Amino acid sequence: MILNLTSFLENTPGSLFAYKKPTGKNHSLAEHIINTCQQQGRLYNNKFSIASSGRFAVEIARICKMLGIDFLPILGKFEDPLSFKQIKDMGFNIDRTPSEEKTQRIQELKQEGWYYFDQFTDPIMVDYYRNEAQCALNELCQIPDAFIDFMGSGATMRGFYETLKNTCELYFSNSCYRDERKYEKKPFIKDLINSQEIKIIDVHGSLAGHLYFRYQNGEFEQFGYAARSFFTSIQGAINWLQENPNKTVLLYWED
Repeated sequence: MILNLTSFLENTPGSLFAYKKPTGKNHSLAEHIINTCQQQGRLYNNKFSIASSGRFAVEIARICKMLGIDFLPILGKFEDPLSFKQIKDMGFNIDRTPSEEKTQRIQELKQEGWYYFDQFTDPIMVDYYRNEAQCALNELCQIPDAFIDFMGSGATMRGFYETLKNTCELYFSNSCYRDERKYEKKPFIKDLINSQEIKIIDVHGSLAGHLYFRYQNGEFEQFGYAARSFFTSIQGAINWLQENPNKTVLLYWED
């Protein structure tokens, strides 16, 4: 569904919308990944592993639990006691292999019969977000002037790019990725960044943190949980609209 977030802009002229999955982004994506892997015969051993953040790992665990699939998340040094508890309460273990040893650990898991899903390279990710982009356009009923996203695996942007290319501008609102060497680990969007088909907004100002605080304290409509990183996208939208007033920006709701 489309959420009108124009009130978040305060005194910045323009329109701001976000596409939000009613069931939540993490849950819907997790369900899509597991179902597609099953349909493609990847889970013949009924053992699934992924290196992921805590919230996403919890949603993968929920789907695996429901379908009777063994699940082993590789969370490294990531610390999220609530996510850990939720995963363990579902009967799954957690692999704490440090990132510098992850490649070797993945090979070991494969030898032990685990299917490892790489969310940074698997086309399932892009297929999912390409469909999401089309759903967003259908509900928005217009072509936005810009699509702005926070950089994670890059799959969201790649999917939206393949649907929106040649129709609007696309930006990342994450200034910490100015070092081009970091794009080498982002195969979905490395070529698009290098060719400048997707540009990076110089995110500046403290409004995002201010908005997030107000949002968490219920000063806006009750849109449901939003990740802190989502407000970096909002900050990017504000910065872009200040340079391009009275335009329309589309975001993808990050939960």
